[in-house]
Amino acid sequence: MSHPPAYLRVAVPTPLRRLFDYLPPLQHDAAQCQVGCRVRVPFGRQKLVGIIVAHSNKTDQPTSKLKRAQALLDDSPLLDSELLELLNWACQYYQHPIGDVIASALPTLLRQGRAATREPRRCWQLT
Repeated sequence: MSHPPAYLRVAVPTPLRRLFDYLPPLQHDAAQCQVGCRVRVPFGRQKLVGIIVAHSNKTDQPTSKLKRAQALLDDSPLLDSELLELLNWACQYYQHPIGDVIASALPTLLRQGRAATREPRRCWQLT
């Protein structure tokens, strides 16, 4: 019997070449936080927007030291598995941190944590 994942592996836009483990936000469990969704996480003294890259049942850090993600910003994934695979390939090929590569693939407003909705365009048509 497999246990549901307990930790989120998050790519954060920093010059560090690794993923960071976080506990899911209080209102959600790890299974509700889908891969490809954005989360707001504490990182040092900052609050950054990262992308969930994977779920995990294990972590290298003691659970008492893990921080909790503050908010899940998307209901459905912004980045599908194929795009995440391409970005991971680019990260390895160009030897660049995965968090920076993924952040570069997002528009500026999404990188800042704004909503991923599009306002309807109003158009006129001659009849």
